[in-house]
Amino acid sequence: MYARRYTSHILAAGFDAYAERSPVVVIAGAPGARERASGFVLHHQVRSVDTQLAVYREITCDQAVLTDASTAPNEIARVLRNARERSLPVYIELPRDMTGAPMSSVPVLARRLADPDALIECADEIIERLTAAPHRGRSRASFQDSKP
Repeated sequence: MYARRYTSHILAAGFDAYAERSPVVVIAGAPGARERASGFVLHHQVRSVDTQLAVYREITCDQAVLTDASTAPNEIARVLRNARERSLPVYIELPRDMTGAPMSSVPVLARRLADPDALIECADEIIERLTAAPHRGRSRASFQDSKP
């Protein structure tokens, strides 16, 4: 009962973070590899052992399931960078048989730079849409090139 209540609170926080564009990191436990492969219905399992991940895919911009200690640092770094750059929640799942696995430090990935051509194209499309929109009694916006 308590685990379900706790999970629903975390999900609600995830929904809110997504709607508000807040970079929240959800770290959740999960069954280990042997438990997943057993085919038994596990405590608090809803449909399958992957249901929790499937639900969080809907309310996060990136996810990582840490099943290999050698790749975990880079997966964590990728997910954290996406949370920071996209300002959206992310999900990291830690199977219980991985909690004591030795692992390298998590690298800090450099921020990706936006493609300048894509930014210009985006700005042009926004200006086009704004100038084409009906003014509904208000004056239309005017745009000027700020380049000399």
